[in-house]
Amino acid sequence: MLSVITIVRNRNRPLQLLLAGLDRQPDLSIFEVVVVDAGGTERPDCVVRRFPDLDVTIQPMQSKAESMFPYAKARNVGAAAARGEVLLFLDADTIPAVGTIKAFANALSPKEAILTGEVCYLPPLPPNDVYPSSDHALRELARPHPARPEPPVTGVAFGADPNLMWSVTLAMLKSTFERVGRFDTGYRGYGAEDTDLTWAAHCQGVPAGLVGGATVFHQHHESHEPPLPHAEALIGNAEYFYRKWKRWPMQGWLAQMASMGLIEWHAGSETIVTRRNPTQVEILASHCDRAEPFRSDRLC
Repeated sequence: MLSVITIVRNRNRPLQLLLAGLDRQPDLSIFEVVVVDAGGTERPDCVVRRFPDLDVTIQPMQSKAESMFPYAKARNVGAAAARGEVLLFLDADTIPAVGTIKAFANALSPKEAILTGEVCYLPPLPPNDVYPSSDHALRELARPHPARPEPPVTGVAFGADPNLMWSVTLAMLKSTFERVGRFDTGYRGYGAEDTDLTWAAHCQGVPAGLVGGATVFHQHHESHEPPLPHAEALIGNAEYFYRKWKRWPMQGWLAQMASMGLIEWHAGSETIVTRRNPTQVEILASHCDRAEPFRSDRLC
C-alpha cells in the first residue's frame, strides 16, 4: 500500500481539490490518505466526508503553540500514522493527475529510492471560478517550473539533483524514510527541511529520481519573492543546514536578501550576519500575485 501524506491548517479549499484528484485515480485500493490536522479554525473532516470512497485518516497533531509552523514535525506525524510501505508526501495545494499514484507505487516497489515527479503550476483564477476537473484542461492551463528538469515519459530518470527534491511531491519507502532519519525537527518554520532529508538520503547512497507519468498540478496562491514574511525562519534554517552539510540551501533567496542589505552573506560564507529585519514596505513589495512560471522577466 502507498500512503499519501498531506498537512493542513486552514486549507479546506485546496484540500478538497487534492482529494478530488485522488478520487479520480483509477485504483483507489492501492493507497490511503493521511491528513495531518495541524490546527486552525477550519476542520478537515468537513471536506473528507465528501469523498466516501477514499480511505482517509485525519491525524491530529498535538503540540504546544509555536510561533513558526512545524513542517518537519507535522510530516513525521503523518509518516508515523501511515500504514503503507510507500510514503508519498503531497502538499495540500496540489492536484495529482490521473495515474500519478500508480506511477509512484510502481517506481518504488520494491526499489529503494527517493523520488519526485513533474510539478506544473496553475495560474490565478478569476473570483468565484474553479479549476477544471480533467487532466487535459489542467495541463492546458499549467506551466512547468523553470528550475525543474523535464521528466521522462515513463519510468524513472535517476541522478536527480537533491536540491530539487521538494516536498511538494516526494516519495520513498517507509523503511528508507526511517533509515535516513525522518525530517529533522531542528528546522523551525519555513525552508530547507525537505532538502535536508534528500541530502541525508543522498549521503547514505539512496538514489534520487524523477518519475515519468507522476504529475501534480500546483494550485495557485499568492507568495513573496524572496519570502520575506519567513525571513527569520529562512535564515535560521539555512544556518542549521550549513552546519550539517557544509553547503548552503536556498542560495537564490539568500542572495536576494543580501542584495537588499538584510544580511551579510555570499556563496563562500561560513555564517550569515543579520543586519536588520525587513520593513513592512519591503515585505509588501516582495508580494507576488503570480507563480514563477507566469512572471514576466522574473518580476512579480
